[in-house]
Amino acid sequence: RRELDAEKNQRTTAVASALAAKLEPVLTDAATTLGQLALQHRLIEDGKPVTARDVMALAQNLARAFHQLGLTSQSQPGDTVTFDPTLHQPLGGAAPAAGTPVVVRLPGYQLSGRLLRKSFVEPPKS
Repeated sequence: RRELDAEKNQRTTAVASALAAKLEPVLTDAATTLGQLALQHRLIEDGKPVTARDVMALAQNLARAFHQLGLTSQSQPGDTVTFDPTLHQPLGGAAPAAGTPVVVRLPGYQLSGRLLRKSFVEPPKS
């Protein structure tokens, strides 16, 4: 029993080390961006100007870091797609029929091909 527990602990440690090695470079980049966001937050709190463009540039850096880990968006806001109840959630009202054109308002996300969050959609404006 002790040998099995020791082997299990060794495997757990090896997996944790491999995961840390994969995550470290990505999270280092993310940590840099988070530090810059914290600075911008402080500037705003101090009444100093921060442009939306600056904040969005940092948000894009975070998106790239998450993309390196396998997090991808299904679509972009404003995209017209065909409704798929497995991928889309209506923002309000009844769900349209599958295959009906809809407009993405909030994109959904997948992690290495597994759905994490559905896209929020609504009918196109006429």
